[in-house]
Amino acid sequence: MSAPTVTLTVGCADPSDPPDEVLEPRTVELDTRRTTDPETAVRNFVARIDGLRERVDRFPTDFGVRALLVNTLLARTVFLGSYDDFAEIDVLTRDALDSESADALLLRATYLRAVHRFDEAQELLDQAERVGADAVALESARLVTELARGDDPNMLLPRAEQLAASMSFNALTILASVLAEAGRYIDADDAYLLALSVYRDVSPFTLAHISFVRGVMWGEMANRPDLAEILYRDAVSRLPQFVVANTHLAELEDPAVASERLRPFAEQTETGDPEPAGRLAQRIDPLEAESYWMRAEARYDHLLTLHRDAFLDHASEFFVASGDAELGLQLALENLDNRVTPRAYVVAINAALEHDPARACALVLESEHLRVRHSVLDALATELERSCR
Repeated sequence: MSAPTVTLTVGCADPSDPPDEVLEPRTVELDTRRTTDPETAVRNFVARIDGLRERVDRFPTDFGVRALLVNTLLARTVFLGSYDDFAEIDVLTRDALDSESADALLLRATYLRAVHRFDEAQELLDQAERVGADAVALESARLVTELARGDDPNMLLPRAEQLAASMSFNALTILASVLAEAGRYIDADDAYLLALSVYRDVSPFTLAHISFVRGVMWGEMANRPDLAEILYRDAVSRLPQFVVANTHLAELEDPAVASERLRPFAEQTETGDPEPAGRLAQRIDPLEAESYWMRAEARYDHLLTLHRDAFLDHASEFFVASGDAELGLQLALENLDNRVTPRAYVVAINAALEHDPARACALVLESEHLRVRHSVLDALATELERSCR
């Protein structure tokens, strides 16, 4: 007997219909549980990495320890912008290429997905299936990878619902992501809240991350920055060190407030995320901004050399803002080749507007089929349609 599916019926029941703003909530529900002090949590997080590294050195053939280290390092890149960790993760997972271990192949595929090497990740998932990978782990990895590279979320939705029948936190967050990409924002928010309801830990990392991805959905997909701001503030209140959440929140704040928020992260550009420095440079005096432009550019150049696919979209936005719109458009189009998503079109259209308006109009036409499920893309395209005629 097949497992039951989870069906959420609030919002856009027909995926061919555009998101209905009347159905959008005027506020968002927040999880109110108390979590571990963020300073303590981050300190323990870093100590855990150090401890796992020692254990890997002592027990190099213990795959379980290696996997824990890889997943913890990947989490650090997400929360703290420690992108230099990718080099270590690459080394730790490279053995999978000559392995018949399904778990090792899945772990390597997770790294490849994190750096947006989707085709390579898919090849390893196929290989993992051939050697007997766990069905749930494999399906979870496939759904996340296919969604990230731009596969139609409406085609993925039945599989995500089937997976979510387990009512596990991971499966419910995957379902929420698929619903969000399908433009069913309220349904997605409900799924995120359902996932939180089954999550029992008190770590601030997970709760901060769910608030952040909900904020991205409402702000960058549903075109509701008012709701996004609430969620970003919740994320940074739970984890003040969360780099990308602070960066997104700063985009919605007054320039003076945003500058103060971004400055501590911008000072870490040489080893961290370059986006805060680029965003800060846009908000401060041009004389002071020059050093931040230079730091961010050097860091983006470095990251593009090492992990090009993973940084194409943000690098595109940076170079457009810093005055090199031609390079910005080149990076945006390369990103669009790698992942055909509404967000990739938004980045490419904005870049083209600064360098090649005719190309922007062509991209608007090309992305027409995606507008129905992405309010930000739809608003941008609607604004340009008249001038593109």
